[in-house]
Amino acid sequence: MKKRNRIEYLRKRIRRDETLQLGLPFDTQNELEKSLSDWRSKFSTGDDETIKLFDSDYDNIEWHIIKPTKDFSDFASNSTEVLSVKNSIESYRVRIPNHFIELDIEFSSNYSNQIEWNDLDTDKELLRLDPRKHHKYHNVSNKAKDLVVREQIIQLLKEIWGAYNLEPKTISINHKKVHFVDSTPGIVEKAVLMIMSKILEVEPNSIKQAIEDKFKLMDFYFESMNYNFIDIYERSPNITPSGDKLISSNEFRDPSSRYVERVNINDPKAINIKNALLIKGAKESVMIQAPKFNDALVFRDNRDNIEAIFHCCFETNVIQNERRIIMNTNNIQMKKLESVIKSSR
Repeated sequence: MKKRNRIEYLRKRIRRDETLQLGLPFDTQNELEKSLSDWRSKFSTGDDETIKLFDSDYDNIEWHIIKPTKDFSDFASNSTEVLSVKNSIESYRVRIPNHFIELDIEFSSNYSNQIEWNDLDTDKELLRLDPRKHHKYHNVSNKAKDLVVREQIIQLLKEIWGAYNLEPKTISINHKKVHFVDSTPGIVEKAVLMIMSKILEVEPNSIKQAIEDKFKLMDFYFESMNYNFIDIYERSPNITPSGDKLISSNEFRDPSSRYVERVNINDPKAINIKNALLIKGAKESVMIQAPKFNDALVFRDNRDNIEAIFHCCFETNVIQNERRIIMNTNNIQMKKLESVIKSSR
């Protein structure tokens, strides 16, 4: 079962007054060239596999770069005991301020062994753009975010297909409209879960649980992570914490968080951490009190992007991942892990 792919997307807005105050040139071509450097420093995907959009006027320059999904082969189900999916068009509508979405998805038969995907015409127009160029669009932010929502839908459906081993279908997005606010990912997730609930005749929470169950397993993480480093953090006892975690997925660090060290994937300590986390034990850990996460392991790729975070409480033998899911642990595993990460302190 695959982990949901990180959506590779960058955006930036440059204001004329702020740029000139810093003594920097306010030039569209210059900023578009810098956008490629920003992309290469963040992602290993070549910029020739991306869609590049921008808009500019006297006061602002805005650009967006996104890598769209075009290969659907990893939707493939196991060939045996696939679960059938009924042919249907299902819709979800919510029309309230800051929580607006309209989504129609059609599921129909195909005779191949993998998913076939049909996009809206408006998305097809963007997907056909020359990847070697930046393309100017009015309302560029909405254009880009339409593609971001497309990626969110694809990644969530991919996880549902893997969780239930569903048969290959043709999936068509017949209608898609979202008002973009900070909670957009949650709105899209709810819409997809509600639609798939009708298709599978399973409660939405049961579908979500089926997806999340794999995130309790260390084996799943080490099969799906592409990490090069492990950063180790601990809580400083003399600083008052502002939250229960040392570091979050958006890179926010608690004031009480102290960076201890970085270990390379091939370093003996990193190998020992992996081996400790993969220990199987007969007795599962039992949480007898609320955990206090005083240690954290952050797994990063070669561009410093976060692949996983494990928040550790050795007093209660609990590990919580970056999705706030309590993972399956055992006493032997936790004792060994504590010994490894605190060995040089």
